Amino acid sequence: ACAEATKGPTPQTMSYTEERIEVGRSSAVHRMLNRKDDDGCWRMEYLSRPLTLQRNESCIGTQIWPAALLMLQWLCDHFAPGALKGKKILELGTGTGIVGLGLAYHGANVTMTDMDSMLHFVEKNVARNFPHMDPEVHVRVDELQWELQNAPKDEEYEIIVGCDVTYGLPPTLVKLCHFLRECAVYGTTTIYLCYEVRNGWYEVQFFREMKKFFNMKMMHYSQEFDAGIYKFDLKPREEWVLDPELDWDVTKLDVSKKPLLKTCVTPPP
Repeated sequence: ACAEATKGPTPQTMSYTEERIEVGRSSAVHRMLNRKDDDGCWRMEYLSRPLTLQRNESCIGTQIWPAALLMLQWLCDHFAPGALKGKKILELGTGTGIVGLGLAYHGANVTMTDMDSMLHFVEKNVARNFPHMDPEVHVRVDELQWELQNAPKDEEYEIIVGCDVTYGLPPTLVKLCHFLRECAVYGTTTIYLCYEVRNGWYEVQFFREMKKFFNMKMMHYSQEFDAGIYKFDLKPREEWVLDPELDWDVTKLDVSKKPLLKTCVTPPP
């Protein structure tokens, strides 16, 4: 959602800034966020070719956030060269498309999704980076709003990724959890979510709800950005905890204290 309109940006109201993101073996994530190189380019060390992205600083969904950069870097580091080739990946809340495009460059078959009002923005970034679609590149842009739609039944994804999709209000987070539960296939689908602490207790409750249905592990944590990457694998149905919904009444919780990530997961060694 944008500050000006909660339903998202429109082509008439959005103004764009274009950035070229190139390869630079000595760079780090904080350089992406805090400064540009002398030539005016933002550089990432883990992409095999440049990315050119439009972004809109007045809209939350079309900015480049730390979680997306951390997720893309970690995925590219975590998977061996060539391991993503041909993988069917669903991205939720794609925003600028930086994660999905980066994965497509590594050979993944990526479906990038967001709300309808964002699709023209994502499609422009796809066109900028793949003006002549290579037959080896598989990128699709679709509308998907998990709070309104059911999980796609005609597709099985090996990986689902989402960055900063856990900062919504409680009803939306419950629906996200149940959407992921229905979308995941036991023994086939792995979910990776990157989350920067924002709304505190709401997000902790979301992770507790997820643990009813998924085995969960923190894969990476950045102290610099207070953000973590979490892996979820669906439990066998007989292990699901089908108790009543969690009590999401935040008035019963001490919201003056920022909850620690370790309250719901165990950090990696």
